[in-house]
Order: sequence, then C-alpha cells, then structure tokens
Amino acid sequence: MTQIAGRGATNAYHKVLLLIWAIGLCLRLLHVSSFYYSPVEDQKTYLAYGELYMAGISNASPDLVYLTTRNPPAYPVFTGLVRSWFGWENIRAILYIQALFDSISIVLCAYAGRRLFNAKTALVAAFCYAIYRPAILFTGQIMTESMTSFFGLLSVCSFLWLYRQPRWWKAILVGGLVGCTGYFRVNILSVLGVFCLFSILRQYGRWRRREIALWRLPKQAVLMSVAVFAMLIPWGIRNSQILGHRVLFTGSTAERFLAGANPSTLGAYTADSKLPRSWQERIAGLKAVEKDHVLNDLANEFLYKSHTAYYLKSVIPEKINTFILNQYWFFTGQGDGSNTERPFGPRLRFIVLRNVMIVAIGLLGLLAPARIPGFLPLTWLAQFLPLLLLPNDARYCFTFDYCLILAISAVTTKVFFAKDFTARFRNSLLVWGAGSFLWTSIAFLSLSGPNLINRDVVYRAFPQAKKAVEEELKLVRKYKVNDQRATYDIARFPVSAGQSPEVAVEFNLRLEKPEGRETEHAAWGNAWPEFKMNCWYFDDEGTTIALDEIPHVSLSNFLSNEGHFFQVVQLPGQARYMALDFVVDRPGTVTLSRLSARGPIWYDPELVQDEEIGN
Repeated sequence: MTQIAGRGATNAYHKVLLLIWAIGLCLRLLHVSSFYYSPVEDQKTYLAYGELYMAGISNASPDLVYLTTRNPPAYPVFTGLVRSWFGWENIRAILYIQALFDSISIVLCAYAGRRLFNAKTALVAAFCYAIYRPAILFTGQIMTESMTSFFGLLSVCSFLWLYRQPRWWKAILVGGLVGCTGYFRVNILSVLGVFCLFSILRQYGRWRRREIALWRLPKQAVLMSVAVFAMLIPWGIRNSQILGHRVLFTGSTAERFLAGANPSTLGAYTADSKLPRSWQERIAGLKAVEKDHVLNDLANEFLYKSHTAYYLKSVIPEKINTFILNQYWFFTGQGDGSNTERPFGPRLRFIVLRNVMIVAIGLLGLLAPARIPGFLPLTWLAQFLPLLLLPNDARYCFTFDYCLILAISAVTTKVFFAKDFTARFRNSLLVWGAGSFLWTSIAFLSLSGPNLINRDVVYRAFPQAKKAVEEELKLVRKYKVNDQRATYDIARFPVSAGQSPEVAVEFNLRLEKPEGRETEHAAWGNAWPEFKMNCWYFDDEGTTIALDEIPHVSLSNFLSNEGHFFQVVQLPGQARYMALDFVVDRPGTVTLSRLSARGPIWYDPELVQDEEIGN
C-alpha cells in the first residue's frame, strides 16, 4: 500500500479514487435535496429560454428571438431537454443531473493531475475538488457554471490525452470538445490558443529530430482550430441572420460597454441615463439590436482608441480585486447568499474547502514543476484574462478553478505527502470523515431541541402560531384588490442567546397562484406569490434590537409549488424575545405547516422567562 503511486498499485489507486468520487457525489446529492429551491434572476431566464428553444423560436416575439442571440445556447437547451423529459415543473431533475456531471469532474481532475504531475497529486486533487464548496453549491444552481466546468475540464483532459500520443482524429475530437464548451461559456474558447501552442511545441522536438516534415508541425493545431470553428459557425450564421449584421458566434456585443468600458463607471453595469450625453444621443430611439451594435462601437472606441491607459490603470485592477479576493455569490433562493450558508441543511455539516484558500495558495502553486512546463498557468491565464472585459462577479472564475485546485494539490502533495503517502492520505480521509461527523453531531445538539413556538404562552397571544405548528396556516394576498403587501405576525416567543445562540427556523411551504394570474404573467413566472420572512429580536423591555430580513422567496411557473424551507439565524446577545412575521408581496396564497424554531436539544424553554407575551 505504500506504493499507491507506483505502477504495481493501479487497483489501489482506482479504489481510492472510487471512494473519493462516491464522497463527492453524495455531498452534491445531499446539497440538491436539502432545501426548497426557487429560481431567481438569471436562473429564470435560462429556464424561459429553454422553453423557447424546445417550443421553437419561430412563433416567438422579435424581442425574445433577439435575446436568444446574446448568450450561448447550450445551457438553456440543456434545461429545456431535461424538463421536457422529466416534466416542465420539475427543475430539481436539472440539479441532480448537474450533480452527477460535476461528480465526474472529480475523476477528470484526477486524470489531469496524473498527467501533469503524478498519481499522488491526482488523488489529492480529486479529493480537493470533491469537497470544494463552490463546486458543491453550483450544482444546486440553475446557472451555467457547473456544466461549463465539466466540459472545460473534459477539454483539458482530452488535450492531455492528445499530447501523450498525437493523432489527427484526436485533434479533431479535442477541437470539437472545446467548441462544445464554447456553447456554454464563450471565454472558455481562449484555451484553444494554449492547446495550439503546446501542440506545436510537442511536434517541434520531433521536427528538430527530423522525424516529421515541417508542414506537419502545425497539423494538430490546425485540425483543432478547424474543428472549433466548424462547431461555432452554424450558430454564428444563425445569429447574424437574426441581428442583421455579422457576428462570429454570439451577439452579446455590448458586454464590454456594460462591463465598464465607458467614462461613467469602474467595471459595473451602467444605466443609459448615466452615460455621457453624446453617447445617449447616439442610442436614443434605437431598437435593442441596433443599440447593442452602436454601444459596441462606442465601447471599442473608448477602450482601444482613446482611453486605454484609463482602462488599464482603473478598471482592470478593480476587476482583478473582485475576481481574486471576493467571495462567490450564490442564488440559492434561500438564505442570504453569504459564506455562512449551510449547503447541506441546518444539521448536516461537512468540512469543505473555501474558495479563498484555493485562490490564495493555488496562484502560487501554478509555478510548481509539472510534466508539461507552463501548461497549467497559461491555461488559467487564458481563461482569466478575458474576464477583465466582463462585469465584476467572482463566479465567472469558478469554471476554471480546477487549474488552481491542481496547483494547490501539487504543492500539498510535495509538502505533506512526500513520504508514506498511503498512510498519510488515508489518515487525512479519516480525519475529514471524523471531523465532519463531529461537526454534524454538534449541529444536531445545537439545532434539534424542542420547538420554542410550541408553547401555551405563545399560543394564547398568537392563535395563528398554533395553526402553523399543528395544522396549516394560510397567508393570503388577494388579486386585483390593492397593491399593498400582506403582512402576518406569526409568533413571538422567549429566547436565551446565552444558552441558545442559534435557532433553526423550519417549515413546510406551499404556494398557490390566484386564478387568472398565470395567463397574465406566465412569461416570466410572476404568476406565483412571493414572500419573505422577518426575524425580529427584542430585549427585556420589549425594545427592538435587531432585524434579520430573509430575502424574498418566489415560486415561478418552472417548479412544483411546495417544499421544505429552513434558515439558521444568529441571536443577538441581548435578545430575550424573538418574533416571526411573513410578508406576501404578490397576489396568491402561501400555506405554512410544521413551523418550528429549535435550539439545542438540552435547552429547556421553561427556564426562560415565562410570562404573557403581548403583541
């Protein structure tokens, strides 16, 4: 077993890799199944476009057809295909399939690690990716990142396969995979230049030894490039016909402008009203497709002709800071999107890697010696540099974080596993498992206690709380009556931050849209009610000391209308009472059941001040 990295231990290597893959898959499946999911923002757009592609765009409005040219089509088509197979209201099937694909990325990470470094690094890289928090969380998002990461990593692995034994048909296959990945995310196409460079360098040695003719030196690079462009040309032709002017692939031509290539912003989206007056005059009265074209020209003029120095000194440093130092933002549909979110539910806790650690050490690790010197850092740079022309959002980096994971794994292997790899790596897995079990046990002790709402003193003051706990409570906002939000005070109950610093609020949820609302708003999923939960905290004198506003939870027409919701809240130190209220923002009915607010299992709510609770 001490020779797990040697040729005589292939079976041991594959057994350990299988175990790591199983761990990674289980984590992803647990995450997908752990919470009530509601698509928002871009996620609803991907789902809507998926329906559009499946139904055929010939009957769509010109505005919708134009919008389908702005982004690569693969992910919307993927969502549409899955929903057409498993049911149009079943988007969780998309998430489970993404979980499966991303678990395969664990194996691909191991393959790349073995080709670039060694079998030891391969296993370390596989384990790092298996417990990498952004990878786990993105499998639970209707976003392109998870699938793009899979196809991008598959493209890299296919090139390493080609590099080992060059063949003309392999080069075509590699180019086809790169082109396929471009249909998910355009900036991934930049790896083609790296692949071509290293393909030529690989053949250069053979040419110097006169094993091949000079014309064969760029053969693999040419075949890969032709395959990539052959994949992209059909969509470029289609978009050019719709837009009325030539585009190479997609029509998101104003992206650089939106990202900050104008005098009014530093790398963020800019409203038309904040543009220079001369720019506003140029786009006034133009249709969307015409406006995009003009904005692209203006952005190019600003960026490349007159203000290049400004862009280099101001915008680029701002974006680098965002991409490297900031946390990822996740559209979970539940929770505040911060790094304190529990990806596996309120009680299941696993030790996972944060992206800050991966980025900080991984950037240094890119300089680690590899079997193909320079390949890993150039692959990372090729995908990173185009992001300087995109809006500030660190999530764009995730699709090539595998480069940093491979780099940090090479450093970790050399520092910690240089000797007696098998024993140390096995012990690391055991420590991770034991630590996760201990962390989960602590979470159960902390959040599985008695329901603090289920008390007579609470029920006397808030009869609706009893219905929400023991039966069903319906929160209704009527349709076409008024525009006021419907606010419901659900319960107020004693707490003790000293004994119970965290409280897990959980309930089952069902949403119903009013009759006629779906016909009016079906296109963007606005037919369903939307609500938010407020957690208020009071001191001994009943003075409000804090408020946690849990973001709005909406249900679009893309998902079944019920699920389980949880939120872990941190009590302020002075809190003696906690109150829950729900706000229904859109017409419809929100039904709550099995409402609970639980602290530690040893926490006795009777020890807390037990007096009559007023409103």
